[in-house]
Amino acid sequence: MNIKNLAVVVLAAGKGKRFGEEYTKLLHPLFDKPLIYYPIQNLKNLGVSNIIAVVSDPLVEEEISKHIDCKFVYQKELTGTADAVKLAMPQISEDAELVMVLNGDDATLYTKKTLDEFLDSHFKSKADISMMTLKTSRNMEVGRIIRDKSNNFSKILELKEYNESGVRSNEINCGVYLFSPEFLKTNLDKIQKSEGGEYYLTDLLNIAKEENGRINLYVLKNHSEWIGINDKKDLAHAVNIIKKRKLPETKKDFPIKKVHFLGIAGSGTSACAKLAEAAGYEVSGCDSNLSGEFADILGDVETFDKHDPKHLEGVDILALTPAILSLDPNNPEIEKAKELGIKIMTWQQFLGKYLTRGKTVIAICGTHGKSTTTAMTAKVLEDAGLDPTVLLGATIPEWGSNYRIPSSSLRLPEKGRVGGESRRGNQNQQEYFVIEADEFNNNYTALNPDFTVLTNIEYDHPEFFPSYDDYQNSFRNFLHKTKILILANLSDDNSAVTLKEKDIADINFFPPVSDYSKNLIDFPLKVYGKRNVLNASAAFNLALNLEIDPEIIRESLKSFSGIGRRMELIGEINGAQIYSDFGHHPTEIKVTTDELRQNFPEKQIYVIYQPHMFSRTKALYKDFVNVFKNIKVDGTFIIDIYPSRELDPGDINSRMLVKAINRDNVRYSEDLSKTFNELTNELTSNDILLFMGAGDIDAKIRSLLSS
Repeated sequence: MNIKNLAVVVLAAGKGKRFGEEYTKLLHPLFDKPLIYYPIQNLKNLGVSNIIAVVSDPLVEEEISKHIDCKFVYQKELTGTADAVKLAMPQISEDAELVMVLNGDDATLYTKKTLDEFLDSHFKSKADISMMTLKTSRNMEVGRIIRDKSNNFSKILELKEYNESGVRSNEINCGVYLFSPEFLKTNLDKIQKSEGGEYYLTDLLNIAKEENGRINLYVLKNHSEWIGINDKKDLAHAVNIIKKRKLPETKKDFPIKKVHFLGIAGSGTSACAKLAEAAGYEVSGCDSNLSGEFADILGDVETFDKHDPKHLEGVDILALTPAILSLDPNNPEIEKAKELGIKIMTWQQFLGKYLTRGKTVIAICGTHGKSTTTAMTAKVLEDAGLDPTVLLGATIPEWGSNYRIPSSSLRLPEKGRVGGESRRGNQNQQEYFVIEADEFNNNYTALNPDFTVLTNIEYDHPEFFPSYDDYQNSFRNFLHKTKILILANLSDDNSAVTLKEKDIADINFFPPVSDYSKNLIDFPLKVYGKRNVLNASAAFNLALNLEIDPEIIRESLKSFSGIGRRMELIGEINGAQIYSDFGHHPTEIKVTTDELRQNFPEKQIYVIYQPHMFSRTKALYKDFVNVFKNIKVDGTFIIDIYPSRELDPGDINSRMLVKAINRDNVRYSEDLSKTFNELTNELTSNDILLFMGAGDIDAKIRSLLSS
């Protein structure tokens, strides 16, 4: 159908008395524009020209006229939505093939993409009437859709009828409809007046059901695109949603040509720099130590040793690693950037604002397992031909880096997705961005994810979060930003509690939540342990929601071989296997060593552990002591604490930890090289040596192995 043959009736006569104001609610300001501007802008984006607005206030007509040419009909007495449409019918042009009716307030947050999909679903269903709905667990004061056992439309009940009926439904009316003009002409007069004296347009669905009409229910995928705006709290929620939108940048934000990364040798910063380079930005960077595994991935990116204001020549954005803000707040490049008016942001903020624009963002968060789950998810999308952009905090052996740049030459497999194409259509092979979302410093709040995976929650990063409540609230705030779906491990009690709404009236409510722990995978993996079953189940369930062929998901996960520094086999000495693992939290140490013992019950297992950060060691001290008192290995050596971004406070060290553990086979090691040499002289094929920690222990042990 040509869009010119679509007529739209905008219902804009309601007073909105719950706002506590005298004027029509559609005139209430959203930022610097009245509420009615947004649904009208949505229609402009669709290219619709045949619009009839039903109003009761001349000021609404005045506002609409500023933005679009349309016809106006006045509803002097507010006798209901069906009566408003009856008033508009004579103004609908004779060549109209389809009529869209939308409530002006309900349509505030819809995107062009959603309205396009709604129209498409109507044509594919060949329905007489289509209605947009939303499935939500919120206890909202709106009518409900009732479906039969076959999941087809049964009836729609207004709130009073619904409350009296005793039935239960979580599907609500979103206030957007599609009709054929003939259907409206034939059936509008059949609607009976309600007890309150109004004629409800929703009664047309019940009429269509009685007369065996074809009814199509389009369930809104993006949970953040609808809220019934009935009071100022709802209006505040709409403001929050619009803030999160990937809106076109203003002229002052363009053109951004050159980005300079401060601390470019870090894991995330280096990956972000390479993705920025691939996206067409001119990139440079500097670091106080241009070495290590992640510095090696920078390739031909222009880099400078140390920090110098001269590096900022021609720079539009200074993107920095958050650690610099705490360790070196008076950094000369930061001070010079302020003086020159250069934009300063963390690399995570740059990523969220510029590199994820136009992408479907998949964020993987949680205290444990997020790197592996991100890698598994990325592999599934890659194997399904979806060509994702990826950034995570660990190296993928197949990529030789911790990021993935889409390949324009990658072709979609014929059976890669249900029906050969995704629900979004085979339109953009590079639309997915999979990101490991890091909670430290609230870094992940720079993202506006479409899908979020939550692996688990356990207190960590005490150097930033003073208490568990602060830590949990950070996750809660980030999860609120999810637009479409949260996939969570609700067998983890902390995750389940975090995702429980504290106040149902809270304007920041969660989108739908799917518990992936109830649908665990039933096939073997190359990587062992219950935790990896959970990680793979998260990736599997997410991929199902992206409509990827289950067989492709299964085969992809079965062939997943792990990531760098997650029980990574890095060498052998005298037949003994040498492993490196990133684990640095008490729970990670326990789970990893327990699984190692379970898989190798007859082996002699030795662990060399490097505590990570003074604040973490101090805050989780009792947990560390308990874990090492009960660790299921034959010998443990604890080396000095890796300070990372902290200075030594002088009140905590590894000697104290070992003394508190008070176990003969847990010893303090002052010299890693000496301990390594003493151990390796005695290793045999019956031994396993595991190095654990998030600091420089991995680099040191690889150097010792190579020598």
